[in-house]
Amino acid sequence: MLNPLDYSPSDTVKNLVRNARILFIVGPSGTGKNTVIEKLSKDSRFHEIITATTRSPRLNHGVMEKDGEIYHFVSVKEFEDMVKNGELVEYAFVHNQNYYGTPVKEFEISNRENKIAIADVEVNGVNSFLKINPDTKTIFLLPPDLETLLSRVFKRDQTVENKKDLIDRLKTSIDEYNIALSTHNYIFVVNDDLNRALDEINQILDGNIPPQEDKIKLINELKDQIEEYLKVI
Repeated sequence: MLNPLDYSPSDTVKNLVRNARILFIVGPSGTGKNTVIEKLSKDSRFHEIITATTRSPRLNHGVMEKDGEIYHFVSVKEFEDMVKNGELVEYAFVHNQNYYGTPVKEFEISNRENKIAIADVEVNGVNSFLKINPDTKTIFLLPPDLETLLSRVFKRDQTVENKKDLIDRLKTSIDEYNIALSTHNYIFVVNDDLNRALDEINQILDGNIPPQEDKIKLINELKDQIEEYLKVI
């Protein structure tokens, strides 16, 4: 397995990212990232970054995913060749299962069209981008409570059937919350109502940052709820 920590993009790629306008929507499984990105991408200001992944297409809200819509589905060899050829800005190995990475060509498109590049990126990937482009906007989506989080995970991905998969996702979510709280790189938005969340994100893009204290409190509550839930499943 390749180690993402050993990867560094070329100077040419760094300059491409440095000149890009970027908005990342971040958060654990079940926070509604794909739905938020889908809605925002209908606005002509944005270019949706299509992530490359080695995971297989799956049912998403009952519809089978298609290559090139949310993800570029590639084999492990194809992905590792992309890494070796410098075709990714960054990549990660997620849930101890699959590679996910951000293709360079997506930023070539957004810069050429003078659009804001919008994507779902893992927390470690966000750090890679911020080192290159500190002006990157990073929104961390939160569910209003654990019950909503779990219902979204099962509703969206009907292949989440085994306990180990769910446990891996929940443990990863705790790690992501801890990173988000410790790095201070994120603006938190609660996705309890889609239209309200979208309005808040647009206000953030206009420079209006909402109060964060209640959201930080919510994160700590979610962590406690997840840890208790993990004890009983």
